[in-house]
Amino acid sequence: MDAKDVFIANHYNTPDSVGYNIRYRNGDINYRKFINTLPHSKELPKIIEVYKKVFRNNRFSCTVNGKEYTQKVINITFNYSNKEYNRITANIYVKFGYRLDELTLQDCVCVKDGELLAIQTDTPTEFPIHKDVLGKYFYYDDGMYKAKNNIKVLHSVGDLRADLYANGFVCDGVKYVRYKRSNGSSRLGKCLFIDENLYRGIFNWSKCGLTIKQGQEIDLPAFESYTALPLSSTIASLYIQPENILLVDDYEDVFTDRVMTTRIDEGVLKTQPEEVQICNSIWDGQSLMDVSLFGEYQHKGFLLLRNRFFKSACFNTNLQRWFADNGITDVSQLNGYTRAKYIQDVKLVTTPSSIKYLKFGTFDAWLDNLDTEFGIVKYEKPTHIMDGKLVQTHYQLLNTLQLSQEDMEEFLKPSKDYLKALKTDETVLRYHIKAQTNNTLTGEAIASKNDLVYTLLGINDKFCDTKLYYDTVRETIRSYKNNMKRGHISVAGNYSTLVGNPYEMLLQSIGKFDGTSHLGIGNIHSKRFAYNQKLLGSRSPHCCTGNVWVAYNKECPEIDTYFNFTKEILCINSIGENVLQRLNGCDFDSDSVLITDNPILLKAAIKNYDEWLVPTNMVEAKKIKRHYTVNDLTDLDIKTSENKIGEIINLAQVLTSIMWDNINNGASFESVQPIYTDICQLSVMSNIEIDKAKKEFDVQMTKELERLTTKYLKDENGSKSLPEFMLEVSKQKANHKRHKHCTSQNKTYRCYDTSMDYLEKSVRKRIVGNDKHPMLPLTSFIDFKPHSSHINKEQADEFIYTVRKKQSEINAVWLKEESSNIENHEQAEQIYQDLLTYVSYKRIGLSTMSYLLHEAEKPTNKDIYRLLIKILFYSLPKDFLYLLRKSKTPVQKLKMCEQGDIEFFGVRFKKA
Repeated sequence: MDAKDVFIANHYNTPDSVGYNIRYRNGDINYRKFINTLPHSKELPKIIEVYKKVFRNNRFSCTVNGKEYTQKVINITFNYSNKEYNRITANIYVKFGYRLDELTLQDCVCVKDGELLAIQTDTPTEFPIHKDVLGKYFYYDDGMYKAKNNIKVLHSVGDLRADLYANGFVCDGVKYVRYKRSNGSSRLGKCLFIDENLYRGIFNWSKCGLTIKQGQEIDLPAFESYTALPLSSTIASLYIQPENILLVDDYEDVFTDRVMTTRIDEGVLKTQPEEVQICNSIWDGQSLMDVSLFGEYQHKGFLLLRNRFFKSACFNTNLQRWFADNGITDVSQLNGYTRAKYIQDVKLVTTPSSIKYLKFGTFDAWLDNLDTEFGIVKYEKPTHIMDGKLVQTHYQLLNTLQLSQEDMEEFLKPSKDYLKALKTDETVLRYHIKAQTNNTLTGEAIASKNDLVYTLLGINDKFCDTKLYYDTVRETIRSYKNNMKRGHISVAGNYSTLVGNPYEMLLQSIGKFDGTSHLGIGNIHSKRFAYNQKLLGSRSPHCCTGNVWVAYNKECPEIDTYFNFTKEILCINSIGENVLQRLNGCDFDSDSVLITDNPILLKAAIKNYDEWLVPTNMVEAKKIKRHYTVNDLTDLDIKTSENKIGEIINLAQVLTSIMWDNINNGASFESVQPIYTDICQLSVMSNIEIDKAKKEFDVQMTKELERLTTKYLKDENGSKSLPEFMLEVSKQKANHKRHKHCTSQNKTYRCYDTSMDYLEKSVRKRIVGNDKHPMLPLTSFIDFKPHSSHINKEQADEFIYTVRKKQSEINAVWLKEESSNIENHEQAEQIYQDLLTYVSYKRIGLSTMSYLLHEAEKPTNKDIYRLLIKILFYSLPKDFLYLLRKSKTPVQKLKMCEQGDIEFFGVRFKKA
């Protein structure tokens, strides 16, 4: 729910208010309002445990239509302010303090004692009220009431946050209070609230034995961040005993490098080239865990574990073998602190950077309060593209490389060849959407759109002459090209999880680490690629050319001996090289990088590699005295929610486009250094924005952005033109129209001489292929002849009417501007589910079904064609599925084969 709606509902001028109402008039709960998910986590069972102790029953949740719901935790967003008149629906405004369901509108208004309480705008009215009653916020024009843009704000978003944090709110008669928020949620301004009766119990558990009192001075950003760690979604658990843990010191490597530094100078950011000391924490956020603890995940290279005040990427290590090979037989030989009495008990080597508790208490205190069940949050996974052989680039990387139009055409050729094959070869389309008929023709109802297409593609080749097939082809190509326009181009490679100097960490565990790198400067170790070659890496957020990373893949038997890494684990060195800053402030708590050996991108990355200094963050976190009070929590979350990461990344890409446009039109590298300096500052600013959920910085981010925007994108004639590709990556809802100098929402766009605009120009070219085909009805390839006497036309007409009505409701949802995309999606999905429920009660005969399939393809049903087809097939009776199976004939499929004669993106296939 949004804070505005909660606040308004708690301030109605009615004594019997139950606060925010989640029920229908008949008293049933409106489950459409439950659009958030509280995932399985380390914390969820504890919340339920506290509930049972407090309420002494098992009614924490209820199950409705196969879904589990609870009212005990509510997610609050802070997106809207409270105004004197608030828009409640698309065109109805209600005065603050009144409920719409208690007001009656007559001729589009509700007036009581001369006061306007509600008004419906943009709707024809017969007898307009006097302008004095309309007041200063509404007016009458062209037969309808209109709203002005000057409706007074009574409570800002910050005011609402302060009120709800201090006073909580009532929903369905239950009092809720502030609970906690994750780092990601805090950047979006969200916060969880919980039933007041559960708060004390769950907060005491969250503290993990720490004594935190109201008004106590504390590192508030860190505390709020770390108490939310157990809320992360977990996929499984494993158990680690206190005596299994060995705590060793972190290691800070210090060296000198010439970089582009960003510092605070008299309250503003200042960026310049400098030779400075770099300090790398080479094991920040990582642990080494013995393979015996991995259990069923022994084939994984790492597990991200969370517990109270603990977060660490634990890498698969032959730890006990290491001890044995180095003659370590007693815990006294270890270099660190452990409660283990026997060396075989030591299964996890970690550092203080993973145990967040050490910012507030001692290691022994954490072990005393340790819950031995650790939640597994994630592990490395291959990409979903061609069995993990390919990865998709992104526009940030492509636009920071100096690619010519010719380079871009060569780079895009594999993608265009694949697009042409999608358009002209049904076996490629089958492979692309992973058509697996054995999984869909099992006699059960079809469950999804993919299942529908999978099924029909696998029946026989006649389906390839139907309208639905060619609609699928067009949709697939359009989607693929739109994806390409955002810089998502398939290349050989993957996303690899970073592990830093793991062999040195083993040495540290036995006191033999001397500060030197075993892997060596500039080297990496990856099993995904051949050794003795250079690779290109990029981590998000990727802002500038100085974030481009080139490293040499080196064989390392010691790493292969003591670590069980997969192709998705990348071992890097951060001793003596500024790689952590080059990868935009990365650490080793599960950060990943895009890694590829694509020759075109690699050549562009190597070209002038040393010309671009690495943007380096020298902005220190501000030491602000914070106390555990409502006021400080409110102030902290207000500042954290003002996140500018999207604006920073976009502005960096615009400036990068300007820089390359200048260079590609004859400017020297020296002449563009001022622009590059500002791009580097934006790179550091993005790093600060990400970190500010757990640290505070004395940086006025809005002013810094305004200064750079004014400097580069505004002049005396107004705003300057943006790169054309920004239209595609923009998240604006408006439909943009493109032409040579197109304008949208007061922004102009033109084609720059930059990589992404070259890509845009290339992708817009038409894919050649046969566009004219016969359009057979769907029933033409099904071995069934309907009997006209068996067709229930009345039932069919009702079916079509209902589908058209629901399609209109779905369209209306997406026209609602006051709702978020997530809310609109959830509401549209609920309408769709209602339609499925309606259909599930209908017994549609085979002849009527055949008739409906024919009707669906008529021009008169063009507006509901897709929804009608989906509903028909998702509700197919088992005997109709039998007919589909009966109509099945052998079809060719594309299979991956090293000896195949077909190749896409360097991967070979054959038809079989």
